[in-house]
Amino acid sequence: MYKQMFAVYLASTMLVFAAGNTWSVRIQNAAELDRMGRFSEAGEVYSSIVDEARQLPSSDPRRSEAFNNAGSHAYYTGDFTAADSFYSNALRAYKDAKEDNKVKLASILANSAALYKAEARYAEAEKAARGAVAVNASAGHAWMNLAEVYRAEGKLEEAETAAREGLEIAPATQQDAGMQTLAGILRQRGRYDDALALYNRALKSEEERNSASAATTLANLAEIYMHRAEWSKAEAAASRALQIWETGGVRATPNMAATYNNLAQIRKMQGRYAEAEPLYRKALAAWETAVGKNHPDYAKGLTNLADFFHATGNDRAADELYRRAAEILSASAGEPDRGLTARRVEVLHALGRHTDAQRVANPLR
Repeated sequence: MYKQMFAVYLASTMLVFAAGNTWSVRIQNAAELDRMGRFSEAGEVYSSIVDEARQLPSSDPRRSEAFNNAGSHAYYTGDFTAADSFYSNALRAYKDAKEDNKVKLASILANSAALYKAEARYAEAEKAARGAVAVNASAGHAWMNLAEVYRAEGKLEEAETAAREGLEIAPATQQDAGMQTLAGILRQRGRYDDALALYNRALKSEEERNSASAATTLANLAEIYMHRAEWSKAEAAASRALQIWETGGVRATPNMAATYNNLAQIRKMQGRYAEAEPLYRKALAAWETAVGKNHPDYAKGLTNLADFFHATGNDRAADELYRRAAEILSASAGEPDRGLTARRVEVLHALGRHTDAQRVANPLR
């Protein structure tokens, strides 16, 4: 099983379609297209808006608005490089225009925090998230993103406190994201029944609004069903999540990669090995696109595929993947991963490579 999906909360204008062709109307409509999962259409609108924003004088506050919302779109669709550039430009434009808009500044900082967290840049993420709360403590989304950062760092008590604070003050349009965030924290604290109830409440609301964010909720529900060994329910939830993302034209994202991985794990547990392997490979490809080959998440994907190969008797392939995963995690953490090392030692012994097994095990002694 892979780790649970994080709820994604990005602050941009999410309103019903409006008539006309003014700047604000186009921003609103692009955001609504994102909310509905019509990402390709939204991208075309944002591209036009950003092109115009680059031509505006540095004193025009519309520049920061355009870059911030375009960054949210890029994040949703998995283009983290573009999102990083847009958020940096948004903050620069905000300062250049000498704006005094706490709501907007908190939005830019909170969105940046969500991006940094997704890229495992936790120190930067916490700084940005705390900055957003300091600028505008009445912004529910700022508290949600701070909670998600704390959660990623394993600070679960602080995460729950921040999530409850955000949920209490969040407007109706942010309640679904707030419930997802709190549910994820409760799940990590072992309170599965409470988490399941919150996810189902969020899903009902999202489906009533035809919101693309239902995909993340479904992916999280699949995680809980996996924990309970309710494989049919887990498969249905994970499959629906992937269908929403794929139909909407979402690029590879960490959540998407983790859901491919979890669906592979489900098929493996069901004994459907021929269907499992392609899903493990899809997960790896998605992680490679989203976070790169040197990220710990990519290493975990390699480890899960290696586990699959070991379980199905292909120990030679398993050893190579364990080796690659060990190199990534060792470089990231500064020391060997004990669990992964133990797995590789077992495989090397199975291959009759006892000297190599002893060499690999030595650093742990």
